[in-house]
This record gives sequence, structure tokens and C-alpha cells, in this order.
Amino acid sequence: MKFLGLLKKIFTANNGFALVLSIGAIIYTLNITGTDKNQAIIFIEKGSDTKTILEKLQEQGVIKNRITYGLAYIMTKISGEPEAGAYYFRNGMSALAINNKFRDPDYKYVAIQEGWRKEQIAAAYAKALNWDETKEKEFASNYPACPVAGREGYLAPGEYLIPKNANTQTILIKMEDRFSEKFSNLAKVKNSVNIFDEDQVIKIASLIQREAAGKSDMRLISGVIWNRILKEMPLQIDATLQYVKGDENNWWPVPKSEDKFLDSPYNLYQNKGLPPTPISNPGMAAIEAAMNPIQTSCLFYLHDKRGNIHCASDYKGHLSNIKRYL
Repeated sequence: MKFLGLLKKIFTANNGFALVLSIGAIIYTLNITGTDKNQAIIFIEKGSDTKTILEKLQEQGVIKNRITYGLAYIMTKISGEPEAGAYYFRNGMSALAINNKFRDPDYKYVAIQEGWRKEQIAAAYAKALNWDETKEKEFASNYPACPVAGREGYLAPGEYLIPKNANTQTILIKMEDRFSEKFSNLAKVKNSVNIFDEDQVIKIASLIQREAAGKSDMRLISGVIWNRILKEMPLQIDATLQYVKGDENNWWPVPKSEDKFLDSPYNLYQNKGLPPTPISNPGMAAIEAAMNPIQTSCLFYLHDKRGNIHCASDYKGHLSNIKRYL
């Protein structure tokens, strides 16, 4: 009862400094450390509230009594909500140990956006997993021992739960494994396994992902790209110029007129056909669009200031669209 009285004082304290001192005093007095070494893994989703999290810990046997629960609740409210991720907890941990654990998840969530190039993906992992510059560059430039893993274009976007000490090869392989599974399922649905060359599809999808203003115009852009390929016309896609010029200050700079004369195999104003590699890591919508283009006579397209797409079947019509919409 004496300890419950102290706990009540904590809840009603007005002075923040006194509040922290009171918590510390009670933890020192109780010395709740527990002896059960069994572990539980707890997943904390983004936006989870403290009450729900602590109830989950109680259900798993991490929290053994009301006092530990109350102290953990107060300390978490003071120090901030737990970071999303997955945690290993030992049964019977003290409130202080639980609060400290909340600051360092054993697995961290990393969100990878559609259309990112490999360097952007490396930066996201570096930030989440506290990589140094050497490890970040290793991810962006080196492939795993498996020769088909870790390629630009084949790293599936999405959210990943990654061990905080994972090496770069493990992550690259995990991302390409997810890509392979999704692509295989999509190809079966589209019954296109023997119709399309996978590398060709991913290159086109990577272009579509960077060129489209949204999913609604992806299939039209795909139709234009396929029309140009079949007519052996240069694709003349600005996104490939961005890929050539991009650096850590801006991976996708706005192309200039003079960039059309850059000496690079990725310059699709100067070279016919597809680029040597994909230029981004596309989502499934872009890949599906590459395999399922809209039948169109268009050979040119542009986006107006509102992001709406307009296409034309000849250059004269394209010039008219430029004058009208730009």
C-alpha cells in the first residue's frame, strides 16, 4: 500500500522534475528486475498508443504487476512514444528496463517508396539503421554474392521490418526475393510468362514509374513507349537524363535542353531502344502497365501544369499540345 500511495503521488505531481525524481526513487526501492529469462517478441505498429502496447506486454508476461505497469506508462509518456518496430523483451523486466528498451527496437521499420533509385534506398536504410557512409555506399554500389540479387529495378518497394544489425547483402536479397514473388504472381495472373522478357518489362516499368503523374496514366505511357520501340524510334524520355545527372544533392534534377546531348548510353534522345539497366525500382502498378499497355496511336505525350496527360500521334499534334497546355 505504501508503494501504491507513492504511485498516486506521481500521477498527481505538477512539477516535472519532481515527477522524474519520484519515479527514480520508486524504481530504486522496488528494484523490480525479475528472474524469468524467457523472451517474448513484441511488434509495435506505427501509431500504436502506450496503453495498448503495455497491455500487450502484460499479456505476454513481460509486465508482472500493476506498479510496473504504472511506472512504465508514466516514463513512456515523459520520454516519448515507443518507436515502431519489433522488440525482444525478457519476462519480468523492470519499468526502467522496458522504457530503455522502447528507445532501441531490435527490428526497425523501413519504408521504401516506388520509383526510388538504389542510392535513395541506401539512404533510407542508413538513416533507420544508423549506417556509416561506408556501409551506405556498399549497399548502393555492391551486389551480394548471388549474381542476380541487388540489381537496380529489382528491389521491391514497400515497408520492411529489418533487424537493426542486418548486413547489406541480407537486405538486398530480402528485397529481391519479395520482388521475385510479386512479379511471378503478377505474370501468372496476366498469363504473360512466355510473352514478355522480364528484363525488358522492368526497364520499361522503371521508365513508366518516373514518367507517370499517377497510376491512371501509366498504361497510356506504356502504350507510347511500346509504339516507339516497335517503330524503332528513340524513346526521348527525360527521366533517363535525370538518372545520368542525379547526385546526392538531388537524385532527380530537372533536365535542361542541353542535357539531350549528354554522352551516355542512358541518353534516350541519342540512343534508340531501352536503357542499359532500369533507372528506378518500380511498383507493381508500373510493372503491370508495362505488360498491359493501352492500345493507342500516340507517339508523344506531355503533362500539363495540373499533372494531366495529353498525347499525340505525330509531332505536329505534340507541338500543338505544347502550345496549348504548356
